[in-house]
Amino acid sequence: MARCNTLSASSELMHLVPLLVLLFTWPAAAWVSERLEVEVLMDVKAALDPDGLVLESWKRGGQPCSGSFEGIFCNSVGRVTNISLQGRSLTGYIPHEVSELLYLSGLFLHFNELQGGIPGSLFTLESLTDLYLNWNQLTGPIPPQIGQLTRLQALELCCNKLEGEIPVEITTLSNLKTLAINANSLYGTTPTTVGDLTMLQRFDLSNNTLIGRIPDSIANLTNLVFLDVSNNFLSGPVPTGLFSLSHGFNYINNSGLCGASVNISPCLASGPTSSKPPPPEPSQKFKRILSLTTAIVFAVGGSAFLILVYICLKHWNANLRYTLDIKPATNTDVKLVQTSANSGEKAENISETTHHLRGSFNGSTPDFSTLGRSRVMSGRSTSTVASNGLSSPAEWNSWIHLDELETATNYFSEKNLLRKSCHSAVYQGVLRDGTVVAVKAIYNTRYSFGEQDFQNALEALLQVKHENLVNFLGFCCSKGGSECFLVYELVSCGSLEKNLHGPSEVLLNWSMRVNIIRGIAKGLAHLHEGITEPLTMVHQNLWAGNILLDKQGNALLADYGLSDIVAEEVMYATHKTLASLGYLAPEYAYTGQVTEDSDIYAFGALVLELLTGNRPMFFTNSTRTLVNTHASVRPLLDLGKIREFVDPKLEDNFSLEGAAGLAHIALQCMSEDPGVRPNMVDVVLRLNAYEGWSDMPIDSFLFTTTTAGARQLSFSRVESLHQCR
Repeated sequence: MARCNTLSASSELMHLVPLLVLLFTWPAAAWVSERLEVEVLMDVKAALDPDGLVLESWKRGGQPCSGSFEGIFCNSVGRVTNISLQGRSLTGYIPHEVSELLYLSGLFLHFNELQGGIPGSLFTLESLTDLYLNWNQLTGPIPPQIGQLTRLQALELCCNKLEGEIPVEITTLSNLKTLAINANSLYGTTPTTVGDLTMLQRFDLSNNTLIGRIPDSIANLTNLVFLDVSNNFLSGPVPTGLFSLSHGFNYINNSGLCGASVNISPCLASGPTSSKPPPPEPSQKFKRILSLTTAIVFAVGGSAFLILVYICLKHWNANLRYTLDIKPATNTDVKLVQTSANSGEKAENISETTHHLRGSFNGSTPDFSTLGRSRVMSGRSTSTVASNGLSSPAEWNSWIHLDELETATNYFSEKNLLRKSCHSAVYQGVLRDGTVVAVKAIYNTRYSFGEQDFQNALEALLQVKHENLVNFLGFCCSKGGSECFLVYELVSCGSLEKNLHGPSEVLLNWSMRVNIIRGIAKGLAHLHEGITEPLTMVHQNLWAGNILLDKQGNALLADYGLSDIVAEEVMYATHKTLASLGYLAPEYAYTGQVTEDSDIYAFGALVLELLTGNRPMFFTNSTRTLVNTHASVRPLLDLGKIREFVDPKLEDNFSLEGAAGLAHIALQCMSEDPGVRPNMVDVVLRLNAYEGWSDMPIDSFLFTTTTAGARQLSFSRVESLHQCR
């Protein structure tokens, strides 16, 4: 019996041995786990930041969860759950070692310059809910392994160089709320099973080369509030349910789409009442081949054109800079337009100003030495700026952190996103002082072109103020200036593009349209001639999307002064887009330069757009042909058939004489000879000289010149100038 008790005690002791071993080795095991996670992060650092210039706080042997590792967040048990490194100028690649961080739920690497592909091993992270890789230089396909991320709620891959088809596995992500794969080089069709994404709220496919139909199953997504399929090669009927999204559905520049909406061509009816069977349609395979062939032809031709433009611009800009540095232009003959009580005296000064400032092309390169200022981009030379009392680069050392803008926009959340393109994104936010702002994120700047010129261009924006310009409040740029965030006062009623062509129920009546035309003219005249050297600027991106409307219906110009801030390739892409939309002056094809005359041409296109209700280039519903609004209005105006080109939505509620006068101004502004176009000061005077344009009282036009006190704005005034490290 004693022997049995001894054996029983021995047996119990043997069972306790593993527990005792685990108890004594647990601290060591925990230390090994933490050390391994540090080692993983060091490998991640070496890949993301190969030059070691950004992630200096990530040190071998450190504690990632102590708060010392920049952008690292951990859970309560000390495991890494979040890597937040957006906008940090990272230039490496995404390593497969990230997949070893098993507790990772959020990976935020957007607004960087990461290259290479998306590693398939990344999709083994079962806890991942947020994946933001947008605004980088990533290449290759979207890995089909993405279907393994069953908990994923937000997938942001836009604005990269991804290619290939959309993997069907992406439609198995049942928890996905945001899917943005726009602005890449994706081709093929949209998976028909996209309707399985029952939680999806935002879906962006725009700016790719997708073909085929919009799947009918998309209309079954009851949580969907935003869908953008614009700028693709889609065709066929639009699912009827999508039009209920109103402002949340964008589908422009898909010439093959049709449907039951006022802004899209109706689909050809076919039914049992038809006496003859409709002609057979081309096969789907033939359509794909035709679309891809067209895309390739346009891509090759466009690339060759841009290369030629780039070479010419380089040559001309080099000559221009030499001229500006060696022989600075004089402006002794230029009279500034000042606010004066004597309107007659003011008009005389304006006339003298325009006499000296007008130039002409006449088929040849203009002589910039006679203009008294530069009329092409990047013409604000350092020497000229310094001589006019602007701050020196030494005053740019008081940088503050990005935290305020991240807090204001909820870390640039998708919920705060207003709009985005391949080169920028705009977010709504609220600053600490309660100011409601729009934050424009630019990831590709001209900083490397010249630090001082870049800084002077930013300060120039702060000093240009006018009632018809969106109020610029400040900015925030990362180290090296590769990413910048421009802060503007928020304009509440959206763009002219959306108000005029979108599914909005608000009708722009005649008086509102005339007021908008006046506002555009005054804002543009102020940029061209209403401010002193060297602040005068060419807009270079004037179209309906950059005309914003406030609550009173006043027009405010947005995106002015960006040509000296964004990278040259961004401006080339912008000009290419403007050309395709019909806003770019024809002389750009052989000069490669955007001047004040180009802005005047775009203004004329905007006037016709407001008069006719049509974009400068549009497809007709009946013939499905591309129509040039400028070319269609001129013969009607010559024949006196004014009502035939005025927007039918206005019915008879407009001034016939006013419409004819505005059309004459627009066509003169769009003259093929730049020298024939009127300057904007003359246009403003003509718009305000006659009360018959509308039934509105004529407002006086006064240039708001920058006061001496305003030009002394110091970079030490942090309350008005938001900068960051």
